[in-house]
Amino acid sequence: PDFSVSGLPGHLSVDWNGAKQYLVNFLDTVQKSSLAQNMYFIKSRSQIDSIHTVRVRDQAVKCDCPRNNATQGICAHSITLAYHLDLLEQHLVKWAPAPDNTMLEIQPQNAGKKKSERTRKRKSNQERNTEGYQDKRPPKPVIEDNEKFHLVYLNQTRSTICYGCHKQTRPDKRIEPPPHDMVLAIKIHRSFPVRSEPGGPITTRISKKKENVYFHIDKACVRKEFPGKELSNDDLVIDYTVSPPKLSH
Repeated sequence: PDFSVSGLPGHLSVDWNGAKQYLVNFLDTVQKSSLAQNMYFIKSRSQIDSIHTVRVRDQAVKCDCPRNNATQGICAHSITLAYHLDLLEQHLVKWAPAPDNTMLEIQPQNAGKKKSERTRKRKSNQERNTEGYQDKRPPKPVIEDNEKFHLVYLNQTRSTICYGCHKQTRPDKRIEPPPHDMVLAIKIHRSFPVRSEPGGPITTRISKKKENVYFHIDKACVRKEFPGKELSNDDLVIDYTVSPPKLSH
């Protein structure tokens, strides 16, 4: 029959015409399976040595080719077999297109764009080429040349955790007697763990701006965060004008 009586949208005419060519050489292209009932094999015209499987169940004809899946159940193979089994009318009546997919098939490639707007060359699923670009933030915390460790009293800070050993600087929320009432402070791009979604993986991020981090007055704590770093007097800044906190009685 002519395509005009099929009731199918115009973009499926290519499948209708393809079915006509299959029917001309039906005996050479279609073969019934001996393994399962209501199963047929149809040779592909576009891909050499490729065979598509078409199944018939409850008068429904379904092909395994990508085209059949993209058009929600219509392809040259399914039309061919439906016509041969006298199920063409039922096959066409059962077909119901997905509106979104149909529009994608028939709409122009530049639909919705201005005449002067260029088509995007890079597809959204392609990875961006970052060669030649460098993140301005350090990949991990580092001590810059102009930064020093400042010896400060603990009560002048909000420190609760040592950035090196990750143990408390204020056990039981209290400040211990000297010399444990002081910490080493330094400004760096602080790293911190982030979970993007509940139950998702934990990733490490680096702060955009420098922030104060605090260490116990212990070289081992500093080395845990900065391996190979050996503190010396040149690394320390001590403000002798700051008086120690008064002891409470």
